[in-house]
Amino acid sequence: MWHNDGPTEDVSYLIVLIDWITEGANYDRYRGGGGQAGETKNVLAVEILRLISLKEIKTIRTAKDITNNISTL
Repeated sequence: MWHNDGPTEDVSYLIVLIDWITEGANYDRYRGGGGQAGETKNVLAVEILRLISLKEIKTIRTAKDITNNISTL
């Protein structure tokens, strides 16, 4: 259910996740790079969860789900 859980075909959890990872310094932030500013992976996962909610994706996920999914990409 990574790719077909959004309100339309062009909106999905996977698209939101990949867009977040590839935007600006987000991947470096997640990996603990220079732009991290003390943020934990959990804090960043909650940020992603907010984006998922804004896109009206109804499948419930946790911050742990996000971190697990990022590690499998």
